[in-house]
Amino acid sequence: MEFLATLGPESCSYFIIFEKSHKITLHRFVIIAILMCAAIGARSQIDKEFWFAVPEATSAHGDDPIFLRLSALDDDAYVVIDMPAYNSFNPIRLTIKANTSRNIELTKYKGLLECDRSNRVENKGLRIRATNFITGYYEIANYWNTEIFSLKGRNALGKQFITPFQNSYGIGTYSPDAYSSIDIVATEDNTIVTIEPSQSLTSVGKQTVTVKLNRGQTYSVTAAGKSGSQHLMGSIVSSSKPVAITIKDDSVVGSPCLDMVGDQLVPVEIVGSEYIIRKGKLTADEFFYLLATEDGTSIKINSKNGTSSRTLNKAQSISWKMVGPAYYITSDKPIYVFHLSGFGCELGGAVIPPLTCTGAKRVSFVRSSSESLFLNIVVRKGDEDEFVFNGNSNYVKAGDFQTVPGTNDWKVAQLEIDQNDLGAGKLGTLINKKSRFQLGVINGGVRSGTKYGYFSPFSSLNLGDSVNMCRGASTILDAGYGFDTILWNTNSKNSKITVNKPGVYSVRVATTNGCVLHDSVEVFIPPKPEISVNDSTQCLENNSFRFEAQNFLSTSTYTWRFQNQQKQGKNFDVSFQKAGKDQVWLISKNDRGCKDSSSVNLEAFEMPVAAFVTSRPKACQGVEIAFSEQSSSGSGYRFNWDFGDGDTSQNSDPKHRYLNTGTYKVTFKVEDPKGCKDLISRQLEVVANPVASFGLQMNSKCENENVTQFTNTSSSTSNFSSVWNFGDQTIGVKQSPKHSYRAGTYRVQLLVQNQDGCQDTAYKWLNILPSPEADFSINKDKQCADVNEFIYRQQSSIDSGSVVSHKWLLGDGSSATGDSIVKVYKNVLNQIDVILISTSADGCIDSATKSVEIYPVPKSAFTVNKTEDCLSGNYFSFFNQSSIANGNLKFQWTFGDGSGASWQHTARQFTSSDTFTVTLVAYDHCYDTSSQQIIVHPQPESAFEVNDSDQCLQGNTFRFANQTRIDHGTLKYDWQLGDGSKISSISPTHKYATWGNYKVRLLATSNQGCKDSHFIYMHVRPEPLADFSINDSTQCFNEQLFQYSDQSSIDSGTWYSIWDFGDSKGGIGSSQRHKYLDTGHYIVTLTAVTPYGCVDSNTSVNEVLPNPEASFIVNDFDQCMNTNDFVFTNKSTIKKGDMAYLWSFGDGELTRNRSTSHSYQYADTFQVTLLVESAMGCQHGDTAQIIVWEKPDIRFYVNDTQQCLENNYLITYNQSTAFQESIRYIWNLGDGTLSIDKAPEHEFKTAGIFTVQLTGVTNTGCTDSMTRNITIHAQPAPNAGFDLESDSAQCLKNNHFELSNKSSIKTGKLKLIWKPDDGRSIEDSTLNLTYSFADTFSFRLIAESAFGCKDSMERSLYVWPQPELSLRYSHPICESDTFLIGNTSKIKWGTANYELRLTDDSKSPGDTFHFIKNWGNYANVITGISNYGCSDTLTDSFLVNPKVKSGFKIDYHYHKTLSLRNQSTIDRGTFSSKIEWGDGIVDSLGHYTHQYQHRGPYYLSLVNTSDSDCVSLAAQEIKHWKNHPSLKVVSRMFDTLDSGISVTWHTDERAFQYALLRKAPEEMAFSLVDSNFNGLGYEDFDATIDTLIYEYALLGKDSLGRWSDTSVPGRNIVLKNAYFRNDESALISWTPYGDHWKKTDTHIVFRWDRERVRIGYTKGGILSFSDSSSNQIANYCYRIAALGPDKEISYSNVLCNENLFFVPNAFSPNDDGINDEFRYVINGIRNFEISIYARNGQRVFYSNDPRTSWNGQKEGEVLPIGLYRWVITGYSKSHSEKPRVFSGDVYIVR
Repeated sequence: MEFLATLGPESCSYFIIFEKSHKITLHRFVIIAILMCAAIGARSQIDKEFWFAVPEATSAHGDDPIFLRLSALDDDAYVVIDMPAYNSFNPIRLTIKANTSRNIELTKYKGLLECDRSNRVENKGLRIRATNFITGYYEIANYWNTEIFSLKGRNALGKQFITPFQNSYGIGTYSPDAYSSIDIVATEDNTIVTIEPSQSLTSVGKQTVTVKLNRGQTYSVTAAGKSGSQHLMGSIVSSSKPVAITIKDDSVVGSPCLDMVGDQLVPVEIVGSEYIIRKGKLTADEFFYLLATEDGTSIKINSKNGTSSRTLNKAQSISWKMVGPAYYITSDKPIYVFHLSGFGCELGGAVIPPLTCTGAKRVSFVRSSSESLFLNIVVRKGDEDEFVFNGNSNYVKAGDFQTVPGTNDWKVAQLEIDQNDLGAGKLGTLINKKSRFQLGVINGGVRSGTKYGYFSPFSSLNLGDSVNMCRGASTILDAGYGFDTILWNTNSKNSKITVNKPGVYSVRVATTNGCVLHDSVEVFIPPKPEISVNDSTQCLENNSFRFEAQNFLSTSTYTWRFQNQQKQGKNFDVSFQKAGKDQVWLISKNDRGCKDSSSVNLEAFEMPVAAFVTSRPKACQGVEIAFSEQSSSGSGYRFNWDFGDGDTSQNSDPKHRYLNTGTYKVTFKVEDPKGCKDLISRQLEVVANPVASFGLQMNSKCENENVTQFTNTSSSTSNFSSVWNFGDQTIGVKQSPKHSYRAGTYRVQLLVQNQDGCQDTAYKWLNILPSPEADFSINKDKQCADVNEFIYRQQSSIDSGSVVSHKWLLGDGSSATGDSIVKVYKNVLNQIDVILISTSADGCIDSATKSVEIYPVPKSAFTVNKTEDCLSGNYFSFFNQSSIANGNLKFQWTFGDGSGASWQHTARQFTSSDTFTVTLVAYDHCYDTSSQQIIVHPQPESAFEVNDSDQCLQGNTFRFANQTRIDHGTLKYDWQLGDGSKISSISPTHKYATWGNYKVRLLATSNQGCKDSHFIYMHVRPEPLADFSINDSTQCFNEQLFQYSDQSSIDSGTWYSIWDFGDSKGGIGSSQRHKYLDTGHYIVTLTAVTPYGCVDSNTSVNEVLPNPEASFIVNDFDQCMNTNDFVFTNKSTIKKGDMAYLWSFGDGELTRNRSTSHSYQYADTFQVTLLVESAMGCQHGDTAQIIVWEKPDIRFYVNDTQQCLENNYLITYNQSTAFQESIRYIWNLGDGTLSIDKAPEHEFKTAGIFTVQLTGVTNTGCTDSMTRNITIHAQPAPNAGFDLESDSAQCLKNNHFELSNKSSIKTGKLKLIWKPDDGRSIEDSTLNLTYSFADTFSFRLIAESAFGCKDSMERSLYVWPQPELSLRYSHPICESDTFLIGNTSKIKWGTANYELRLTDDSKSPGDTFHFIKNWGNYANVITGISNYGCSDTLTDSFLVNPKVKSGFKIDYHYHKTLSLRNQSTIDRGTFSSKIEWGDGIVDSLGHYTHQYQHRGPYYLSLVNTSDSDCVSLAAQEIKHWKNHPSLKVVSRMFDTLDSGISVTWHTDERAFQYALLRKAPEEMAFSLVDSNFNGLGYEDFDATIDTLIYEYALLGKDSLGRWSDTSVPGRNIVLKNAYFRNDESALISWTPYGDHWKKTDTHIVFRWDRERVRIGYTKGGILSFSDSSSNQIANYCYRIAALGPDKEISYSNVLCNENLFFVPNAFSPNDDGINDEFRYVINGIRNFEISIYARNGQRVFYSNDPRTSWNGQKEGEVLPIGLYRWVITGYSKSHSEKPRVFSGDVYIVR
């Protein structure tokens, strides 16, 4: 069972785990005690957050298990354990109930946590956080290598450490290695850690190490050597932010023992200067180590041998071998003390706390098993006789304590706790009734590992850094845990206070042993920001909103936000870009992160915007043009127009007609209802209209041949564009287009529009004759060669008129006329074209072409590998020998058994014996048939049965019954019996001589030679031998547990154990446990049975003895400590015989009386046990839980025991405690007043001595009390007062405060003390104060009587801030320019009004714009006065700089080039110039020459900048004209693609835009391809794939929008035929565009399969080429390149042999050299891919190489016989189309 003891915040707690052992005379326990000290004091071991770098221990000596031991104090604590730098760690979350502990095993995280010696940054830091105060430590709980590391919470964190180490002993040798290390963990990001080692480190030597760590990251350094002198004593670790450090020496050699030594460090600021060390129990030499933290540290070491002095500098240390029992150590500066102690040769180590502010009044602990337990106790002299141990006030005697040499204030004792005084697993409680004491515990064995821990806390008080609070928020200030008294400057006495106002909060804490600590913290609440604005509503035009932050603090940042603008600072200027309402926000953020905000609503009114549009950019002469106002108008707006020709209008949208050409200035004015105005003027040009006219010429009046050429003869004073309406619902935009018409009458319209939008129109009519539409029918367009007869009938038509004649071109060179024709073709085996030409009565013609095809007749034939076979394993392969003149044959096989196939070659396995006729039908469009006979012989089916195939060896007999059969024929038999025997009889019988497994095989053979066999395994089994053992054949009834162990055996195999226990119960299994329900004798039988039924058995006899029945009663189960007397009455019984008794009372006391009584010496919960034993040794026990209640510990103190009657006020501080009980309080205040408050406050009405008594009663009824005497004196109290001779509020400038004393007292003299808030104390009757900065100040006057009675008066003084005046100016300030004068004055707080007096004596209250015509020196004057009346004046001088007087001269100006001369000057200083030509070009030379590339006009600007950044300019308009654009193509290239034609060109001048034209050979004119691109290449995907022969021309547009003339056209070439004669030669021919390429000297021929290869060329217009240069012609593709004049290149399309496509439908991968691979021949396919699939859909083969083959395997695995599916995909090499997909089946035969 387990239970948990937690003894409160002033005690030490253990986890205690009890494990009951079996069959012992008395109850004994194995105890694991894990010490957890809930020490008092502020922060050491008690905190809400802990950081720890986990040390690594060698696994070879022992490194697990590892634990965290955590304990909650007075409140429940929710705890989170995490690794902040290791995100994958799943945090451990748990709740620890108040005053309980939890044990968290971390062994499974050991690899994540332990800091290794890798010399690298790791993410291994451990953090523990809790919602309330907890204590904790880390333990390596290995039996041989144990140690504890006390977690010190906030006191472990610091920025400066010096490491103490033991340097007396070395480290043992293990693998993996043990070592000494410093392990560091960072608590914040970007922490810079510097390590200055005192000795050499592993890998880096004795050099300083600097490393950057983020929160939760760790870094370890290890000593390079193992000897003690090589350890890292005195190493300095400093950091930019707080870190925690662990030190450890793993497996320190204590001769001969080895043990872990280590602890968590505290920083330098925590250590002290007064220590006492008590020697432990080491048989080896014991040492302590002193380490200085500052230079010149004087240390005194006091021992029985006298006083020794040492002086150490920073990081220097001394080791001191302990020969005396105790040492007293003092120093004038803080030092570290590290103690190496232990028991026997087992070592432990601890950082020793100083004597100041440490200790506890009560410590409880549990003895750790039978190993030795030693207590080292340090207590103040005079209190050594106040100890009570387990209620025994005589156990720890004053004589046990020794005087410590060198001090009369402290005494020390070392007690060994005997097991008779505190048994194993017993709770011990040590209490001192007067003062706190320090306790060290050494617990362990002389050879089994020792834990050494010192449990006095390091005291500190830390309220933290200043607190930032936003307005309306609150925060909690926490002084910490465990102090006796707490007093805040708010008069609160609680450990926590809640504050919501700014100010400085301080606290004083104290303990009863004289420890007093102070700390303070400032709470900062920034004021809410306020905004001042010049005007919150303005008109949009020239609007300017100016803001200033009020309550401005220099420690805060101010951010202004308006729309998308954001700026920081005190001032902010914004303007609306559009009318509307909005807000300006001011967000303040102080340096501690607190934010606040204010806002102002703004509105900018909409302004009228004068704007108008015209119905066209320019007006046409005599044509009305409309004007439309586009202003932001509404009701009440007024308008005024001036058209520039003397006419006006007040309408909103007038119309006007200009009678003459020219340029007119149009002016438009708008005014809104508020009187806001706007005006706009624009130049309007009036131009002349164009005159439209055209002519036409037709090549034919027939509709299918008609092409009409239109000639545009229009005229205009400027460039014009044309739009044609051809009358057939189509339009055109070319200047002089061509157009084709269908039959009908058409009205053609030409609309001409000049570049200014002025138009004119011309019309003409034309008539087109209808053409016939040729068509005919065919009776059947596909026929076989042997019986073909084609019938052609004309079906031509015409819309009007008649078709009068028909001519037939029959495709074989013959022709005919007439309406219908019958045609029989001879010696034609392919596709041919038939053409019908029909003619109308008007002579218009049309033609129609259709194709017919004549198919050859195939020849069916095949061979077979064999014609007869046995049924079993039969396999017939059929090889197709069919043929056809041309075409692709298909096949249909039938096998005579109802099955068939459609592959070219096939195979068949028959499932029955018979004679079968196999037939092959070969067909394409015609078919042929062939057949053969196949014989399949019957197969014998071998079979037999046996009487029993599984028998035991003894008496085995196997009888075999033959059941073989065959459809017809005779059989013979051969038996093989597995043991060497062979028999040829039909059904034999056989016996086996030994056990084993035998394979019996029967082979049957028919008279046709067909065979079959069958086998069965015979199993002859061995037999078991039963036997067993028993733990004890005679046992007591209550403790009985009969354990049976199976000892049976067998030669081979297993068996089942079946048990009969002799009481009608049994079991199955190799080992058994059994309890009997009654006493007596029992026969036990074991039967061993194999799984095959072989059996053996054995027996034995057991006896069960009777047990006593233990029982007792008690007079009362809970009593108070001081009156407890428990009476126990024995009620035990037994069936027969005598009994003996043993009582254990739970406090270590024993008795053997039958009935007894007992009184306890200390309060606790006790387990009382009665153990009863019979004469035969049988036992039984009974237990009861007894509670001895603790009496309360009543303690209190008061604020002052001596007070004056006037103003007396008694404040009580109740420090009473009760162990786990509540207390009711009764106060008698000595003057008849009673109170039941916990800590009442009281005012006495009369003088005298009053006895104040506090009585406490717990909820269990136990009581205690305490009294104190209070003296109230009758002397009078002073009355403090003073007068202020000056104003209490003054401006900072010349401030002076005078104060005079007005305090009084009835009798006696007064002592006067002035206390200003600068920390001074001034004893005088007057006080004069002058302050150097503005703020609110306070001071206090204290009046104190001779007896010590006091009174005080406090008052505040106010020093108002002065305005801090300053001006800023926009840069630069230039003559004749307006510049900004900004008021940058400020005031510390409050507001101020300012007056700015300018150079022209004008005035402004703030920022203003100013204009000064002439350059020179000037001054402004600003005056400011605050809202408190404080004022100041500033005169500020500034310089106005001269500008450059800009000018230039154009020396000459013509159509392309001009020259400019700079004539600018300046009165003072230098300047630089640049010229902006208006076309994007900028020059900065002294003289300028420039050439324009395009038509103007351009606006030329000369910009001059002075050395003071003043800018001036001069400008002039430049008009420039350029000739009509032209375009010359200097080179071009055509590339005929699968999907179109790619055209690339190079021109003499790059155009802004291009247009591409295209014409096929049969077309009369070019058509537009695209006119909206600007590159030097174009891919024409609309080119017809069947034609691919085109002529292309190019146009270019310049920047003025003018198109060039059409360029010289270019042509491409197409490869029309590549005739593959056979596999060894090919004839390639190509077709050019018209006769163009026939004039070309060179045509280059390319061939490629995978790579392009140039194979030859032709000259002189030769348009064909013969290729016989390779034996793989069938696999190749071809392309032609023609080299033309004028750098012209044309590439043809690609043409391949696409007729070669062969895929077999069977192959036999059996390594016989015939058809071992699946080979296919593929041509004309690009992007080739083949995949082969099994019938289950799994892909077994893939390739993208058409030259590969398949061997019938998948990744080396031979695949079974069967059908597989192949799929081939790719694209045609000569056509652009969707991917082509081919599929089929292939059969694997073997």
